[in-house]
Amino acid sequence: MARFFIAGVVLLAVPLLWLCIATLLMRLFGARVPLLPFTKEGRRAVQLLTFSQSVWQGVLSFGCGMFIAMTLFEYLSWRYWNIPSTDFPIRIRVYAVLWPAVGLFVGLLHADQNRKRRTSVELSEQGPQKISDWDENGFSSEKGSDFQGSDARGRRP
Repeated sequence: MARFFIAGVVLLAVPLLWLCIATLLMRLFGARVPLLPFTKEGRRAVQLLTFSQSVWQGVLSFGCGMFIAMTLFEYLSWRYWNIPSTDFPIRIRVYAVLWPAVGLFVGLLHADQNRKRRTSVELSEQGPQKISDWDENGFSSEKGSDFQGSDARGRRP
């Protein structure tokens, strides 16, 4: 029972500790990342990160955090639960490549969501657009335009 409790505490504490370390690393390089990203202000600050900051946050926070957590899980499985680990060095190498790559993907997705949020905020700050300037297909209906658009099947009117 004590083995299970020790392993559980370690598996919960180490990723949270890594999240704080990753946040401090991001702050060293100028990103305004909060120590508690799960609060309302923290989520708002994370949404204001630039593209490169979002990518680095994904790699550091998620990718490296998962690498540390999975490596620790493999070690604790071997140490406390006597699960044989003959291919442990191979798994570590796979985790070292796999999880930072997944973190890169998460960072890219997060950066794209931040870009969409910033664009929608900028559009809402501009106020309502004149709907009468656009036809139902989304084309400009300016006079003198020689492009008339097409219907859903690609036919010209």
